[in-house]
Amino acid sequence: MVEVVVRMLVKSRIIDFDDCELYQYGLNLLIKKFLHVSMILIIGIICKKFACTTAFLIAYAGIREYAGGYHAKTSKGCYLCTWGVTLFSVFLFYAFEQIKTLGLYIVLATCAVIILGLAPQETANRPLDTQELIVYKKKTQKCLIIEAVICLLFLFFKAILYGVLCAWFIETIMLLVGKISMKYR
Repeated sequence: MVEVVVRMLVKSRIIDFDDCELYQYGLNLLIKKFLHVSMILIIGIICKKFACTTAFLIAYAGIREYAGGYHAKTSKGCYLCTWGVTLFSVFLFYAFEQIKTLGLYIVLATCAVIILGLAPQETANRPLDTQELIVYKKKTQKCLIIEAVICLLFLFFKAILYGVLCAWFIETIMLLVGKISMKYR
């Protein structure tokens, strides 16, 4: 399907033939991302946690982009990891409902401290130079601040707090696993 679309774009002279592989790769990534997000939202709907899931996706995308952490080596591994994270996040939403608000903010603060201490994190496929480390650290800090302020502003809308907390909790795990896996490479 992707090849057909790219061929049509070349035939229409929208893209150059020399760029076909790049566009095929980009479209494949876009389709995979769309499928991942759709799958997560559908699970959120099925589990009656759509608002939590949406807040999680937004918060996680913001923090994951710059903080880094563990990345699967293959596309299949990434998909399986996404499934695992999704199911774990739904479990966390229900678990967070059992914790008093003060406890949730303590977990949130603990995650923030760990994320700030470990981010940004390189991977074997994506080493960072000194400038990138500085920029990504600042962007991670800004993202955490913005998301924390949103949690405080929407104190009585727990779905946002649960979604952000889940994103930070999972990002904390990803950073810890990433640090361990880089140590043993």
